[in-house]
Amino acid sequence: MLLDFGRKPEYPERPHACIGEHANSTMKPWKSGRRPTGLATKPCSQCGHNSGPAFITSLEFGKGRPKHDGYGNPLDPGFCMEFKMESRTAHCTVENRPHTIWMRYITEGFKVCVACDPPALRNSSCQGDGQESDKEAVLQWQAVGNPHCRGTWKKVQKTPQCTCPTQHIFIFT
Repeated sequence: MLLDFGRKPEYPERPHACIGEHANSTMKPWKSGRRPTGLATKPCSQCGHNSGPAFITSLEFGKGRPKHDGYGNPLDPGFCMEFKMESRTAHCTVENRPHTIWMRYITEGFKVCVACDPPALRNSSCQGDGQESDKEAVLQWQAVGNPHCRGTWKKVQKTPQCTCPTQHIFIFT
């Protein structure tokens, strides 16, 4: 699913993730309506699963994830990405359904931790984890269960385990 966060696609036949910069980086609109010269275009087959916003949900949801494969071997424990919340929509605080309460803990200016573990972990990363982006890049996220709860954050660091307070730990889906 491609979310454009209000941008009008300049090239409707190709998603933004496959034009120019990596989709995890900040995209500036092209005022001329043409792609700037010198901006590389990647074929969509190379965009990978790291393109687009990070889809996140509550830590509670992740407790049901398998820790071993079908043969009893332990799965990769994954890692944690720390982010500083830059913005969020008001829709994150107005939901009253039981499975959306966790969205109220997404607060601008706070540090949050997002666990990247199987099955979201593929090829050493999770979609939207920002590993390929610099710390100044403004990255996009969206809450699973409420497509109107979304916003931006900046990567702080990658750690082996999440150390944020429990209410500020989420998981990539």
